[in-house]
Amino acid sequence: MKSKILFGILFGYLMVACSSDDEGTTSEPIPPSPTSFIAIGENDTQVLQYSYDAEANAGMSTNLTETVGLPIGYLAIRQNDEVVSFYTFFQGAFNLYQWDTQQLQGMVFERFYELTDERSVAWGTDLGNNVLFGYFGPFTARDLALQRVSLLGDAGTDVTIETSVASTSRPLTANERVYISYVDSEQDHKLVVYDWTTEELSVILNFGKQPFSFFVTENDEVAVLKNEVPPVMELYDAANLDFLNRMTLSTNLRFDSGPVNDVVLLDNKVYYNFTFAQPSTLTSGPAIYDLDSGDNVVFPLDNIVDEVEQQVEQSIGITTQVYDKVNNVFLVGFGALDATNRGGVFQLSEAGELIEVFEFPFTPTYLVRN
Repeated sequence: MKSKILFGILFGYLMVACSSDDEGTTSEPIPPSPTSFIAIGENDTQVLQYSYDAEANAGMSTNLTETVGLPIGYLAIRQNDEVVSFYTFFQGAFNLYQWDTQQLQGMVFERFYELTDERSVAWGTDLGNNVLFGYFGPFTARDLALQRVSLLGDAGTDVTIETSVASTSRPLTANERVYISYVDSEQDHKLVVYDWTTEELSVILNFGKQPFSFFVTENDEVAVLKNEVPPVMELYDAANLDFLNRMTLSTNLRFDSGPVNDVVLLDNKVYYNFTFAQPSTLTSGPAIYDLDSGDNVVFPLDNIVDEVEQQVEQSIGITTQVYDKVNNVFLVGFGALDATNRGGVFQLSEAGELIEVFEFPFTPTYLVRN
């Protein structure tokens, strides 16, 4: 296995030597510039958004609690393009807050779905004016089914995925499709796709007793990773789950079973969060795995955190991290460990350089994906 660890933060680009008739000169390194990003998080009483505009070199905070009445402690957060949805549950009913992170405006659907004994809701996700619930039922039965609910009051529809199911994971949504993994009563691990447009299910892939993790690639393929020895990645068509390719990996990427939301496969490189062996002060950190060479570059996040702590003069804990494929940077959210509602985001280049540190008066828990 080819694997290498970055032992220090790499500063600058390669120096380019320039020469003239009189004397040789060396150009100064060009430091990477901060890029735009949006972070969402909480303080003790409010949900807030911080938006940084790199072109204007300015950031601003928006209070979602004051703007749309979103309370802290929401159940789940989902994203479709620039719209982020928050689910809450109160007095037997679900509420939905759809928030446009660019236009800074939202819509609230209060008590749009009341819970009954007939259905035991496992998860929910939405697209436009429709919400899709995954549930077990009817009543005490373990049938896994989907219920599509219109936010406009139109009649909903139900479709059963499979009877006698032990468990299901949260869904993964991409390109107007919902990817659902589950384990049946025989402990077989399965994957199916629901199409928002046709309202139909794909074929069901059965991976047997082998747990798997999966994500959707930038080429609109489903990458399935199996923790076999050696580990394996299989690619499937994102619409119909037809098999496309299989490759053996030189290292285990250590993903948990089910959907993986913080991984990007681009130009044969996997940008992801590497899970550190425990005990460790950190749970995971940015990494890049090259499918061609087999090299797995893991950033020395502990060293980077030390540098950030010196800048902010505060001990911090990592709260969220993701690779921004549009700007080619890793975004890492952090919060102060002294419970002062201070937090921020720092940016890392693909070479492991600390680009910039941003501070704001709340702890970020979600970084909006581009």
